[in-house]
Amino acid sequence: MDSATDAAVGSCPELLWVLAATPRGTASSPYHVLFFNNDGYLGTATSKATSYTSVVGSSDRDVQVRYRWLTGNDANCCPSGGPLVITYTLGSDGRTVTPDQTIPDEIANP
Repeated sequence: MDSATDAAVGSCPELLWVLAATPRGTASSPYHVLFFNNDGYLGTATSKATSYTSVVGSSDRDVQVRYRWLTGNDANCCPSGGPLVITYTLGSDGRTVTPDQTIPDEIANP
């Protein structure tokens, strides 16, 4: 685990998240953003793990994930693609998590 929901003690957001990183990995190693509600696991932000991924904010029902990606002859240390922030929102059913925009192929199919 790299990071997780950082809500104040005593508050429990309806949408919880964990950023799962590759143990001893680098920025270019794959990450997954996992979503949970109070009943358990809901799924991941993307079907495939992505590099250069971070969570940049969250609220009760939303999580903002920032993506970067390599383009052209980028060195692994220096992705020039993005950044693109996608907001994932918990639906009114309490189980569906939906992105606010179509996830580009650079992210969905790295």
